[in-house]
Amino acid sequence: MASTPAQLEDYARIKALHESLPAFAPLIPTGALPYIAFVLLTSTFALGFYFSTLPKNIMRPHEIVVSVLASVLAGLGVVALFNSVGVYV
Repeated sequence: MASTPAQLEDYARIKALHESLPAFAPLIPTGALPYIAFVLLTSTFALGFYFSTLPKNIMRPHEIVVSVLASVLAGLGVVALFNSVGVYV
């Protein structure tokens, strides 16, 4: 299927726009990612240890808050760890 002149003109315009845009710059410097991953994953393991040593008579909402916080920190820590070694997810 041959391209029409209008399609070629659109392609040329989009290509020129693409070449004129600045390069992507992340909000968080990539050099800081290993340290961020270390802090987040260390906090995850500390909260996991804390969760496993909670007394049995503690209220349920407290357990849920600790476990949700540990889960969020683990998720962000794993993403930061992957990104720090070059696997950009």
